[in-house]
Amino acid sequence: MVFKHPETKELEYSRQRGPVYGEAGAPVRWENTLAPWLEDEGFTRGCNEPAVFYHEENDVLAGTFVDDLIYDAEEDGIKWAETAIEDRFDCKGTEWLEPNMEPLDYLGMELLLSTTRIHLSMESYILQTVALLQLDDLCKNYVYPHVPMSGPIDPDSPELPSHMVKLFLQGSGCLGWLVETGRPDVCQAHSRISQKQARPTAAAWEALKHVFHYLYGARRWCLSCPTHSEDKDLFSMPWLQSQDSESVWEFYVDSDFAGNTDPDVKRKSQIGIIALQNVFPVFWSSKVSSVAFADSDIGEAHADVSSGAAEVYAAGNCTYDFLHLAHVAEEMNIVFPRPFKIQMDNTAAEKFALGTAFKSKLKHIDCRQEWVRMLRDRKVCTPVHVDTKVNLADFFTKILPRGDFERLRSMIMYEMPSQHNL
Repeated sequence: MVFKHPETKELEYSRQRGPVYGEAGAPVRWENTLAPWLEDEGFTRGCNEPAVFYHEENDVLAGTFVDDLIYDAEEDGIKWAETAIEDRFDCKGTEWLEPNMEPLDYLGMELLLSTTRIHLSMESYILQTVALLQLDDLCKNYVYPHVPMSGPIDPDSPELPSHMVKLFLQGSGCLGWLVETGRPDVCQAHSRISQKQARPTAAAWEALKHVFHYLYGARRWCLSCPTHSEDKDLFSMPWLQSQDSESVWEFYVDSDFAGNTDPDVKRKSQIGIIALQNVFPVFWSSKVSSVAFADSDIGEAHADVSSGAAEVYAAGNCTYDFLHLAHVAEEMNIVFPRPFKIQMDNTAAEKFALGTAFKSKLKHIDCRQEWVRMLRDRKVCTPVHVDTKVNLADFFTKILPRGDFERLRSMIMYEMPSQHNL
């Protein structure tokens, strides 16, 4: 090992005789140690999600992140897994998620359980990130933004000074972790801000600060669902009638037709998708269309002159993510509906997918978009029309006014009472 002495600035050399916490080689070492051991104990490793292991005989689901494990099973199954791993590894005792106890921290996610609900909160992580980005003074201003993004990022803004670039990238990375874990409400904002990572600008930095100011004020919002399934009016939601009563899934897709005026985006549409299981969001995404295009000679994804075409592209792209989710769920022994219903609010895209329009302005769409029809014919998925006001994917496609943003946020997130008073 070689490092620079913090005072003398001279290089010093030493030999490493054991592992150092957090070193770059740790994930590989655990991959070569923990994963084979779990398989030897009878766990089946997921092919579509290699971090997931399922033991069929004891009905134990184990999720891994390097050397951090989380179990989902009945008490007897967890005790069996606990005994097995403690016989092999020198590890900390198992922490149990129990009602009305202090939250458990797993990779920055705080898990809380009450007698009626389970919560996934990112409050502590938000507070730590605000301190890291030196935004404490800004966030002490109690006039918090009501939305994470109030307008587009100025494309003519000057580049960020070099000494601020690292801080911007750190903040963007932390925002990405929040999006990937428990804060879908900032997903669309992160998509726009991260487009500036190659050349950070002053306006992008201000947008990032605005997001964290919003997060600080909205830090009590979390993902949550009832511990027991509530009764559902299946007559008002006929597409749910054929699904397993203990595992109700919902899938939404939407596309904002060329709404982002940033020159770097070239008027490509923003695609938003979300999947929920038992009203709990389990997957969401907001990204610029980058897969489907009208003709191979064009060579890249492009803006279209039709909102219907943009919606068709979105429907085609979202099936890739939902199919992957289906494979992961099946590896975790979670019931997944077939066919699954993709809810969309564009009539032209719906009719194209159903093949019920004899005359269409969507003739220019490449045959590769027939992918959606093939999935429909094989009873893998089918489109369902939903009103725009309840299309949850709209949350991920555009900068929304306060009223629409708060209405949709309340449909997929939950505001915890103060002081974890559940």
